[in-house]
Amino acid sequence: MSESLRRWEPTLAERVDIDGRTALHYAVLTGETGLVELLLDNSSAAYIPDNDGLFPVHVAAIAGKASVTRMLMEMCLNCDELLDNKQRNVLHCAVEYGRLMVVWYICRNPKFTRLLNAGDCEGNTPLHLAVKHGNAIIISCLMMNTRVNLSIINHGGSTPLDVAFNKSTRDYSLSWLSSTSITMCLQACNAYTSRFLNRADKRFLEDKEESSVYTNVSQSILCISVLIAAGSFAAAFTPPGGYIADGEDAGMPLLKEYAEFSSYVAADSMSFYCSTFATCLLVHDSLTNRRRRRYLSLSAGLVFLAVVGMVLTFLVVTTDLTLDSGNSWDDLIFSITVGVFVFLLMFGRVIFVLSILAIPICWRLPMQLWRGNHLHFWQDILKVIAAAIFLVYVSLGFLMTVFSVLEVVLAFFFVEIENVTPSSIEFCSWHGCVIQHGDLIALYPS
Repeated sequence: MSESLRRWEPTLAERVDIDGRTALHYAVLTGETGLVELLLDNSSAAYIPDNDGLFPVHVAAIAGKASVTRMLMEMCLNCDELLDNKQRNVLHCAVEYGRLMVVWYICRNPKFTRLLNAGDCEGNTPLHLAVKHGNAIIISCLMMNTRVNLSIINHGGSTPLDVAFNKSTRDYSLSWLSSTSITMCLQACNAYTSRFLNRADKRFLEDKEESSVYTNVSQSILCISVLIAAGSFAAAFTPPGGYIADGEDAGMPLLKEYAEFSSYVAADSMSFYCSTFATCLLVHDSLTNRRRRRYLSLSAGLVFLAVVGMVLTFLVVTTDLTLDSGNSWDDLIFSITVGVFVFLLMFGRVIFVLSILAIPICWRLPMQLWRGNHLHFWQDILKVIAAAIFLVYVSLGFLMTVFSVLEVVLAFFFVEIENVTPSSIEFCSWHGCVIQHGDLIALYPS
C-alpha cells in the first residue's frame, strides 16, 4: 500500500501533519527497515524537522531503534550533523533517553567521532548528560572510547566530574552510593574538575530550604536506626531455641554448640553496633550545622549495613538453626530464594554499577599508557589491577551463586530422598544436643 501511495503521489512523503511530522517520522517509530527504506527513496524527507526541531534520525534514536538509526545515518549524507531546537545531535538524544544500542553503534563507528564531544545549547556533551541522568551503562560505553574528552567545560562552568560531584553531594538517599561510584570512576580515569568552579562555596552553602531537607531526612533515618537497634538488642537476649533450663549449662543458649549460632551472633552484633553508631552520629548532627552532609551520608551507610545484618540474622535462623533440610525441601528452597532475592535487592544495583564502571578503568587507562601517556604511570597500573581483581571476584561470586541455586533446584527435582525408618535414626550423643523423634523432643543427656 505504501508503494502504491508513493507512486500515486510522489510528494506525499514530504507532507507534514499538525505536529510538523512526516510519514518518515512515524515509520521510524515502528522499526520496520523495509518501510523506512521505501520512504527514503525521496531522501529529502530525512531532512524535514517537526515542530520541536526533531528530525527522523532524532526520533529513531529517542525510540531506541538502532537498526533504523544506522540506516538513516548511512543512507542520508550529513544526517549525523542535524540538530534539534536544543542543539542536540543524535547522540545527545540517545544518551538522554538511555538508548544503549544506539550509543554503542555511534561510539564504535569512527565516522561519528565529532559527535562524541559536541555540546548542546547548554554546552553539555553526551558524557555530561549521561552523568546527569546517572546511567552507568551509558557512561561506561562512552568512557571506553578514548576519543571522549572527560574534562570539557559546559556553559555553566562544569566538567562531567563537577556534575557527578554535585549530584552526589545533593543526593540524600541511600542511592548516593551509585553517584559516588560514578565520581570515583571519573577520578580514576584522570578526569579533572573545572578550575573556574568554586566548589568550596557551593558545597557548604545551605539555605533554609536545603537545611529543612537535611532535617527531614535525618529524622527519618534516625527513626529507622533506633528501631533496628531496639530489634537487634532484643534478638541478642532471645536466641533461637531458648535457654537450657537445668544442668551445669543452665542459662546458656540451647543451640550454642551449633557452628551457625556464631554466625547468628555476629550478624546481630553487626546490626546493633552499626545502628547504634548511626544513631549517635545523627544526634550529633542535630546539634551542629557543620559537615551535616558528611554525617548524614555516613549514617545512611551505617543504617544500610545494619539492615544487611538483620537480613543475615534472619537467613541464619531460617536456613541453618530452625530448618530441617532433610525433611523440608520446600522450606529450604523458599528460604534460599528469599535470601538471594533480598541480596540482589540490596546489593545488586551497587555491585552492578561498580562492575560496569570498572570496565572503562580496565580499558581506558591501558590504552592511554599504550599511547605514551605516562603522567601517572604507577597509579594507573594499580587502578587497573584493582579494577580487574574486583571484576574477577564479582564474576566468581555470580557464578557461585548461580551454581548453588541450580544445585538446590536439581537436588529437589531429581534426587530421590530415601524413606527414613525409626530404626535407622542415629541419635546425637554430644552434650546439649537436641533429640527429636516424632512428637518427642528431648535434650541429651536426659
